[in-house]
Amino acid sequence: MGGGKQRRQRGPRHLSPVVRLERRTLWTQNAVPGKAVYGESLRKFSGKEHRRWDPTRSKLAAGMLRSKHDPGLLLPEPGTSVLYLGAGHGTSVSHLYDHLCGNNNRFGGRLVCVDLAPRCLRDLTFMAKQRPGLVPVLGDARQHGAWGGASAHQGALVVSRRGASGPSGHLSLGLSAIPSTRRFGAAFAQGGQRAMDR
Repeated sequence: MGGGKQRRQRGPRHLSPVVRLERRTLWTQNAVPGKAVYGESLRKFSGKEHRRWDPTRSKLAAGMLRSKHDPGLLLPEPGTSVLYLGAGHGTSVSHLYDHLCGNNNRFGGRLVCVDLAPRCLRDLTFMAKQRPGLVPVLGDARQHGAWGGASAHQGALVVSRRGASGPSGHLSLGLSAIPSTRRFGAAFAQGGQRAMDR
């Protein structure tokens, strides 16, 4: 009685209305059908086009696939406002946009993407032309005073912060550039505490 391994669900699993987990592959329903953002594969499920979310190019996707708990917990609610610091060329941003905003922003979300590099901002601006609700901003994510937010370390990712989507905002930190002299737990606790204090 009991004590055995729990069986994993077979077949696709829906993490949100547009995010799908099939085996060990994440897919998002394409907000701009017919267009790939970074050369990802496109596939139709039930007549709707989806884009493969590559975990080797997105820390958020990798975290979702490595999660021991429900990977959908790492996603903010569709239709919320999200501040994404260190957006880069838009790999994760494009999939997060699919989830938050949908085709022609049907969910009513907003994704504010901050990056320091003009080249990245150019790519984000090109993406924003076809994606209402995507707002590229040229700025330094390390200057957290300017954003009122949570980036204490280079490479920190703020998926959503308090104030961006109301008092019950969703916060996720991905500390990818922690100096090797610091312990991960201490760095995570310090970054999280700074975020909650603001």
